[in-house]
Amino acid sequence: MQQKTGYSYRNLDVWQDAQALAAAVIRMIKEMPRDVPSVAIAKQLVRAAGSAPANIAEGHGRFSKGAFRNHLLIARGSLCEVGSCWICSDGATPSQLRERPS
Repeated sequence: MQQKTGYSYRNLDVWQDAQALAAAVIRMIKEMPRDVPSVAIAKQLVRAAGSAPANIAEGHGRFSKGAFRNHLLIARGSLCEVGSCWICSDGATPSQLRERPS
């Protein structure tokens, strides 16, 4: 099947938003403390945030509405995981996390 010009996952608003979130998460974790719990949460945040745009792209590339829908649901789950990990860090900003007593 030949791909139409301009028919790319990169043109999808949802992929662009997920990609922007993943980039923002990576920028944010660089400011997190380096203690063991923070590092564990940071790693999981990066994995979950990166998984969302990857699943959107993969589903789009399968050229099947059912497969695309399934991958969108997986991406949605990854975004929920990002939210959950953020809650685990108390939703604090990086500077707030650094100021907490050990």
